[in-house]
Amino acid sequence: MFREIRFYDSYTRELASPGWLYLVLGASLVVLAVLIILMPELLAYLVAAFLFFDGLVFLVIGWQLRRFARLYSRWRDEWWSAP
Repeated sequence: MFREIRFYDSYTRELASPGWLYLVLGASLVVLAVLIILMPELLAYLVAAFLFFDGLVFLVIGWQLRRFARLYSRWRDEWWSAP
């Protein structure tokens, strides 16, 4: 089973699935920094919007990681349980 590349492909794909969300978080940090430099009078609104947006992104990341944990648990029970 471990000699088949499908196992590693599936594992890597599931583990790296929230990668695009980390890119979104990084981009939002850069945008927030630029906006604060350009418009310091809007600091409170920009920070509040950023925290709201990042909170939503972290909820999605947490949901995907929880889904991955359930998939792994199911895989482990199928392949490693004693007969």
